[in-house]
Amino acid sequence: MAAVQTVADHALGDDQATLVLLESTYAPGTTRNIVAPVLNTRQQLGDTLAIGYSPERIDPGNEVYGLSNITKVTSGIDSASAALTKLFYSQII
Repeated sequence: MAAVQTVADHALGDDQATLVLLESTYAPGTTRNIVAPVLNTRQQLGDTLAIGYSPERIDPGNEVYGLSNITKVTSGIDSASAALTKLFYSQII
């Protein structure tokens, strides 16, 4: 929660469109029920704020599956956020 509040306090709040990406492994519903309400206090979700999610899938010790051959799973809090998240990661992976 401290990290989410830091993002809300320092990276949000103006009228510039912002995509916040969460890359972690946590319980289902955390993005929608915990993270989004905090971020939405600074910018309007769906207007200037998009929230995307991608679970961490890299196993640093795994010699068979790595960044180049593991499927990157992405989603978003709404369809626009999901599309932006997929576009962002497609530029990297």
